[in-house]
Amino acid sequence: MNKFSTGLLLILALNLFASEYNTPYQQGALGLADQIKKTIAVSIGNFVYEDTKLMSPFSSLLRDELKTALASTGKFKIISRERLNDLLKEKRFQNMNIFDPGHEKIKIKLNNIDAIVRGRFYYRYPYITVFTELVWFDGGETKSTKIVLNENNVHTEILPINLKKSKKNIVDIRNQIKKIPHDFNIELATVDLKRSFKSGEKIRFKIRSAKNCNIAVFCHQSDGSTVLLFPNNWNDNTLIKANSDVFIPENTNKNFEIEVGPPFGSDIVQVIASTQASELHRKMSELVQAHSSYKYCDITRGLFAKAVDRSVPNNQKFNNRRLWSEAHIIISTYAK
Repeated sequence: MNKFSTGLLLILALNLFASEYNTPYQQGALGLADQIKKTIAVSIGNFVYEDTKLMSPFSSLLRDELKTALASTGKFKIISRERLNDLLKEKRFQNMNIFDPGHEKIKIKLNNIDAIVRGRFYYRYPYITVFTELVWFDGGETKSTKIVLNENNVHTEILPINLKKSKKNIVDIRNQIKKIPHDFNIELATVDLKRSFKSGEKIRFKIRSAKNCNIAVFCHQSDGSTVLLFPNNWNDNTLIKANSDVFIPENTNKNFEIEVGPPFGSDIVQVIASTQASELHRKMSELVQAHSSYKYCDITRGLFAKAVDRSVPNNQKFNNRRLWSEAHIIISTYAK
């Protein structure tokens, strides 16, 4: 009897152990592990909602859970995003879109890292379906797997915050983006390459241009408002040098910080550049000088649109001397 009881207890214990580690995240990690032959080094990218670039609190949970699950398979060595950023800098590779899911291949050789894991999720009550892809940096075949979760087992917000307003905001700004020529390369990213932040976190942006140019940087918020981030009270000169990293805020400036707060949702942060100062850039400098007691300058969406319309030529043939460019990223924010 005692022997039977001991065996039964052992079986129960093994079943409990198996159920604890046989979560959907673990199944997804094992699904990728079964498709590779040796241990590889990977970094974890973004998990976006459907066919957008919007993220939610669930996106952050998903990254954390999959990172743990992948490491537990013994097939994946996890490389931090910061370390990947350093390796990309060494190769002068600036395409930050590698963190977002897509069908494009990544053709770059990096030492000590092989691939990136990223994905999309879809929500149809009560299920969340996650498609995860492993993309090789050397342009090899993409591996993928699917996991399904029940919303009752996910204790966080699933959908991006203020989804309807965020989508409307993005459509509105993209209509403005279409007006701006892309005559030279300019890059915009967060310093830590994150695009999802919770309340109270600090954000810094990095800009790098292929040409000397004048820039203005805006945050188009999900509630329809626009905030001017650059120029600002600490730098009202819009001119930046080619092939030099520009940080907003500068690391040495302890008086100027960008801290996440309401309105929460998905905002577009955008840099607009021209090789000669335009009416747009002059107007933004004037606004900063007129509101020198404010940390940020709030501007109306109408003022922004008018400044773009008056500055950007409808036909570049009549303004060959001035070149234009633009870059933007979507930042998703939420309360703690």
